[in-house]
Amino acid sequence: WRLWPWNKVSANWRLLLYKATVCSALGAGLEALPLTRTDLQRLDTFNLNQLRVIMLGAARGQTNNWVRTQCDMPTVDSFLRVRRLSWLRKVLQAPSEHGTSCSSAWQASLVQT
Repeated sequence: WRLWPWNKVSANWRLLLYKATVCSALGAGLEALPLTRTDLQRLDTFNLNQLRVIMLGAARGQTNNWVRTQCDMPTVDSFLRVRRLSWLRKVLQAPSEHGTSCSSAWQASLVQT
């Protein structure tokens, strides 16, 4: 992207734009997709490379954990795990066609066993 190295846009704005566009799109597209450890490593490498470009050299020589901390970005694995758990919570709290929520039906089945 040509926007990242543009010096007239602050790093904070570039980071907000990256989180709002790239991260949200990747999260929405990948939250239901089963990923291998290799897939997650490749996505994390892409993410870290983009964050380093956004920081315009401030991350040169720094560790990946330092870059993540400075940008307030979790690993891709953690990011997707939070999105998946949030989706599961919404599914379990949604009312079903029979007027009960999935979670209450699930809890009732646990009580019966």
